[in-house]
Amino acid sequence: MLTAYLRAAGYGVTKSGQTILADTAAMATRARVQKAVDSINGNVALKVNISDTSSMLSPYTRGSGTTNYVPKFTGTRTFGNSMAYDNGTELLLNTTTDAGAYALQVSGNTYTSGNIISNSRISAATEYRLLDYEYSRVAIIDNGGAFAGGYNFTLSGTTPVHAATGTTSGYYYSTGFIRFYAGPNASAGTTAPERMRLKDDGELLIASNVDAGAYTLQVAGAIYNTTGAVFAASSGNVGIGTSSPSQKLQVNGIVYIKENDAGGELYLRSYFGGVNLAAIQVATNTPLTFVTNNSQRARITEDGDFLIAQSSSETGYKFVVNGSGWIKGNIKTNAPTGGSNVSWKLGETATVSPTSPNRTIRVEIDGTVYYIHAKTTND
Repeated sequence: MLTAYLRAAGYGVTKSGQTILADTAAMATRARVQKAVDSINGNVALKVNISDTSSMLSPYTRGSGTTNYVPKFTGTRTFGNSMAYDNGTELLLNTTTDAGAYALQVSGNTYTSGNIISNSRISAATEYRLLDYEYSRVAIIDNGGAFAGGYNFTLSGTTPVHAATGTTSGYYYSTGFIRFYAGPNASAGTTAPERMRLKDDGELLIASNVDAGAYTLQVAGAIYNTTGAVFAASSGNVGIGTSSPSQKLQVNGIVYIKENDAGGELYLRSYFGGVNLAAIQVATNTPLTFVTNNSQRARITEDGDFLIAQSSSETGYKFVVNGSGWIKGNIKTNAPTGGSNVSWKLGETATVSPTSPNRTIRVEIDGTVYYIHAKTTND
């Protein structure tokens, strides 16, 4: 054991054929080991009086560890085990259990902020596994950027099962897009139902695992945008301007129908009152008004009176025209029922002026008039 200080500059101490040199005389107070001992049988204790430690480890730096662990600094002057374990053929991180002939093995989640590139094509002897995920997929790109095939991953119990898909399926990242090749279906989320499923025929299923047919977009549940402008409820009702439609189509606002700058058409079909017919229905106790050029032209009141150029009913009359009328055809009414009141009148008595006698307003008929009357005892 060497216990003395190395003091004599330029002189060496020999141990088993190896030489330990001290500094020159000018640096005798700053002795340093110039040449390491290659191998010495037995124990060697070297005590050095150091005044300059800028270029060497402190004599108090020490540590202990376990075989095969990659060491790390555990303090400013101590060493210990790191999480890296080197068994000579594989490098293991966060584990000491060798899973097989894999150069790098990691126990736990792995995160990368860059790309992971495989420089080899898939072959029967090459295996890629993603554990703990029921459905996963890996695409392999060779050095030239060409698609080299892929693997489907599923879980059979707890055992990962994979199958090569060839060069016509899978996906890869190209110019900012993810591209799906012909063949596989792509899905996201759980499987009963899948949150989103893109089929190989171009159909997109959202929150549904059942293909309803040849529909490009299929949604199970309500459709809603951020402003509620359009809302499709799961009941089948559609609302525009409302998020709670009570009918098949409910519009909160004005409906504008236009086609080719020449107007549009509106087709109605409804099962109303037990009869299959077209119907326009308004709210209870509300008239139906027809407007052109920002003015009311006609109205059907809530009691069923039909008014033209007038907004209020005339007592006892279901049809009121405020203005002249021209009828190119026949007018048919019920016959008088007798009594002082009759169901129709062609003339009224009116006073023309204070100096003129009363007279009956005439009805002028241009054509032949037929009057048929059954004779009675009063005739």
